[in-house]
Amino acid sequence: MLNKFRTLIKSFIYPYLIRKHSRINCIGDSHSSFFIGIIPQKTPAGKWLKSASFAAYRIGPFLAYNLKEKIRKIEVATSQIPSGSNLMFCFGEIDCRAHLKKQAERQQRDLNEIISECVRRYFDVILYFKDKGYRMFVWNVIPPLEKIDSEEYPSYGSIVERSFITEKFNSCMQELCSQDGVTFVSIYRHLLSSGKADPAYYNDNVHLNSEAAMPLVVNEFKRVGVLT
Repeated sequence: MLNKFRTLIKSFIYPYLIRKHSRINCIGDSHSSFFIGIIPQKTPAGKWLKSASFAAYRIGPFLAYNLKEKIRKIEVATSQIPSGSNLMFCFGEIDCRAHLKKQAERQQRDLNEIISECVRRYFDVILYFKDKGYRMFVWNVIPPLEKIDSEEYPSYGSIVERSFITEKFNSCMQELCSQDGVTFVSIYRHLLSSGKADPAYYNDNVHLNSEAAMPLVVNEFKRVGVLT
């Protein structure tokens, strides 16, 4: 009887726990919806949605710069995730698309300085949850498309300026991640064609299309040793 019980655990319970533990739990803005194959407009905020390898929690359209003010909301979301689990943050696209250049002009400060400050503030929140015992990941800000859906997704600056801001943001984040044992996950270069974002990978003019781009994500997570 005992042997049968052990066999049951090995056959069913252990694989379930392994899958649950290895799932990548993503918390972010509307871009987090991508990981579970649901378009952002149909994804409810404040609720975990899960697939085999990913779980996504759309916390809201929050800026990476102001994420410190949303720590309590993130703690509510992560209360369902045990320490030691994979936790990935997905913020920054809104900052890069519509705010960082504008703030540099308003404050009359160097754009590089503004970007670095934003990334540093964002990374402080990442370290806060790393200290709670989560295995932390950070999703890259994807390359911007030249055409934007105006009122729904406002932008500020030319495509050249927004591309520079996005690449600088990712570069700063990757450097901080490498210093503190956080995995930076990027498919940025794979989304480019002739140096520009390839619309074939996008669901609209801001968000990725899961069917088109998810194979790139899976390959990247396999490369960093999370998915098999």
